[in-house]
This record gives sequence, structure tokens and C-alpha cells, in this order.
Amino acid sequence: MNGIATTFSYLDLNPYHSSYGSTITIPVFWDSYYLAKKTAMITAVGARYTGNSAVKIACVGIANAYSDDWYVPHTSTNITNWRSVGYTSQKLIDSCDAIIDAVMAAFPNQVVVAAINPNGKLDNTADYASSTVVTNERAKWGSRFVVAKNSLFAKTPLAPSSGSWSVLYNARPDVAGQMLWFCYGDTTYRMNGGVPADPATVLTNSINTGLSYGMKYIEIYQPDVINLPAVISYAHSKL
Repeated sequence: MNGIATTFSYLDLNPYHSSYGSTITIPVFWDSYYLAKKTAMITAVGARYTGNSAVKIACVGIANAYSDDWYVPHTSTNITNWRSVGYTSQKLIDSCDAIIDAVMAAFPNQVVVAAINPNGKLDNTADYASSTVVTNERAKWGSRFVVAKNSLFAKTPLAPSSGSWSVLYNARPDVAGQMLWFCYGDTTYRMNGGVPADPATVLTNSINTGLSYGMKYIEIYQPDVINLPAVISYAHSKL
């Protein structure tokens, strides 16, 4: 299939990204050429790895402008620019459903994990798109579809909270998380909202918050896995 995808450009305003301050160009999520190419790639990867007994989880990037996390740029400028390329909530939802379904088909022996986030004022409500995708995919795939949040830290409010954290909570029992950052050796104390604190305590608090949401799996950064073994053992005992 020959062609070219419609693209969207935005200014990266996340200071933790290597591209901070730069303009990033991505394919429009619902572009048919892009979806066809992405689906073909997923099918090929699944054919190679779904039969590998070591592969237990397939993570899928949906609505992802940076990394595999859900991130749809939604400043006022971004919203205007999305409208100019034909954005509707339904187009985004349909594209997410199509990609998740493709991964489910390609990896029938695995559970499939997708992260969610809000879209600000891009949709009727900030969490409309992600909550709709969760509802759609859980109805089709049941416990094989796992909902995740990739921004767990010590200052995350305890469950049930609100917003996308509430969406995650309502998707129990098949929910998971990823730490926002690492604790050990981080002089910015990002995992504690910038407040200096003992790394082991911060990580433990973050794990306990994840447990309040019923998380069955939490991804922890390697520096913490290596240097905070007692907390890692605690996590394994609870998850």
C-alpha cells in the first residue's frame, strides 16, 4: 500500500522530554493509511511473538503522540489545529478501538494493556474519549483488556478520586500502573511532587496508592528495582 499519512504538529511543552521546546509531527490518529500500516506492523509482530511463552503482556499505544502513553496535545492552539484536520471524538475513539482490536487478534495468547489520560477541553468532557474506549473494549474482550495509568506517584490521590483516575478505578479488577519516574537518585524528587523525602518511603507510598486502585501490576523504574530491594520485595508481596 503506497501513500502518505495526514500529519499533525505540536510544540512539546513537557520539560522531561528530550524534545522539550521542539515541534513534533505525528500521523493523525484516524488516518486510514497510518492505521493500515500500524495494523500491518502489529500483525507481523504478533505472528512472531504470540507463541513465545515468555511473552505475557502486549502493550499498545493508542492516541499516543509521545511514547506509548495516551497523550493527545490539547492546548487551545492544539485544539484549533485538531479541528482544522477534522478531529471528532468519535474518530479518535474508533481509531483506538481499531488498534486495540488488532493487537487482540495478533496476540491471542496475551493480555493487552493500554494507558489512558484526559484530553482536556478537546472533547465534551476531559475523559470522554478514554472512558468510551475502555467501555467498548472491555465489553468485547473482558479481562484480556487491562487499563493502565502511567503516572503513578506519591501525590496521586487515593482511590476512587476523580477524572481519569476514576475511569481506571471503575475498570477494576483488570487495572495496572506505571510509576511516573524513579525515586532513587532523583534530586528533583519528581515522584514526591518536588518535595525532598526518603526514596524508599516515596516509592512505598506510591505503591500503596496503586494498591488502593486495585492495581494487579505496577511497572517500577530500574534504578528503584536495583537500589531499593526491600521496597521491591514489599511490592511483590502485595501484587
